[in-house]
Amino acid sequence: MTGNVKELRMPGGARAFIIDGVYSKPDLVRELGLRAQKWEEPGAGKFAGHETCRGYYNHALVRRLESIVGAPIRIDEKRLVFGRFRLSRQGDIAPTGVHIDHSGWAAIVYLTPDEYVRGGLGIYRSVDPDLDAVPDERTLKELGYTSLLDFDLRFVTTRSTDTRAWRLSDVIPGRYNRMVVFEGCKVFHGVSELYGDIAERGRLTQNFFFDLA
Repeated sequence: MTGNVKELRMPGGARAFIIDGVYSKPDLVRELGLRAQKWEEPGAGKFAGHETCRGYYNHALVRRLESIVGAPIRIDEKRLVFGRFRLSRQGDIAPTGVHIDHSGWAAIVYLTPDEYVRGGLGIYRSVDPDLDAVPDERTLKELGYTSLLDFDLRFVTTRSTDTRAWRLSDVIPGRYNRMVVFEGCKVFHGVSELYGDIAERGRLTQNFFFDLA
């Protein structure tokens, strides 16, 4: 694992980091993803495209994530995706658009060569009410929600794909061999754009969701 860590400012005080050049041999990791033998059926999940049936990672990657967030992490592959590749292309159906994560942290490694990439990680704000990030516990109760899960089910999920309900406030470009690590439970986010007519030009990412131990 390589690359320098750059901290970002995110809405609502959410922590986020960019690591460019995260893999020392990204072409091999990309090839591993593209040539993986077992994939879920396209459209089987909540997001565009399909993902591998298992995660790919090692102890060095786990240690790198821990050094980035500054604490030990907890991996629960029965509940959360960790190390799986996701491949999507232009025209794929996305049942989920803007969303928040059910884990404290998310990490995305972008594995499509820059010549094909469009967009990246979109950061959104709600139009009505005007919210630039997930409200804190006190504000949630003032808005009539009993918990973060209640807010997700009744507010975020019901308007996830309604383009009138969200305004794109920022895009973190999905550059090749870039890892973005962020508190995905605190910001409204989603894929800003799908692209590619074939797998080799499509949006290939490796995704990790985890909590602090």
